Amino acid sequence: MHSPSDEKFFVNCPKCREAFDHALAEPVFYSPVHKSDLYFALCSECTATFEAASLSEKKKIASACFINVKNGIATQRCGCHPWAMICGITISFNFGDFQAALRHGHELPREIYIEILEGRADFIRFPGGVVVSYALDESD
Repeated sequence: MHSPSDEKFFVNCPKCREAFDHALAEPVFYSPVHKSDLYFALCSECTATFEAASLSEKKKIASACFINVKNGIATQRCGCHPWAMICGITISFNFGDFQAALRHGHELPREIYIEILEGRADFIRFPGGVVVSYALDESD
């Protein structure tokens, strides 16, 4: 029997679409979306390519990743791993831990998540896992 720390959870690289262990994922670049950012992690080979690229090539790689995710190429290809990307709200919800955000997702009901993105709600997460979501006063 293995411990939870031995567990492998795979994510798909948004550039090459290959699966890799989420524990190796680190954000390589981000893209603004609504009132948050999408953070993208790449597999080690694609990270090395990105880091060695010129600014214009980095922009092309980032654009290709966004298009791959938007079109769902990896999901259609294997259907078994999520993308190696996550929203800044999800990272905040997971106490700033990028790998935990990838592994556990946001765990917020979709309606509340959308309200947070649209600036109509926010959340507070207390130690012990208690999360309180609340509507923002529109007069503020």
